Amino acid sequence: MLSTAPSNIFAQEETSVTTGKALLERLTVPVDLRPHSHELEALLNKVFKNCPETSQNLELAKQLAINWCSSKCKELNLPVEAQIAQLSS
Repeated sequence: MLSTAPSNIFAQEETSVTTGKALLERLTVPVDLRPHSHELEALLNKVFKNCPETSQNLELAKQLAINWCSSKCKELNLPVEAQIAQLSS
C-alpha cells in the first residue's frame, strides 16, 4: 500500500499551442503569392487552432500550404511547380 499518492501520472505534457502566424513564419511563401499570404494564415489558423505544436502538425501545415499554393497558382494563372519549389525551399 502506498503511503502517499503518486504524482499525477495522467497529466498531459505541456506543449505550446501553435497559431497560423507561427506556422506561416516557418514556411517560405513564394514571392508571387505573398500578397495573398493572409489567406494561408487564416486557413492555418482555422485548421490548427488550439493544436499542440508538434512535428506532425508542422508537416501537415506544410502539406496544407503546398495545396493552397497549388490552388492559388491555378487561380492566378501562375506556374505551379516553380511556386511550390519556392515554398519547399
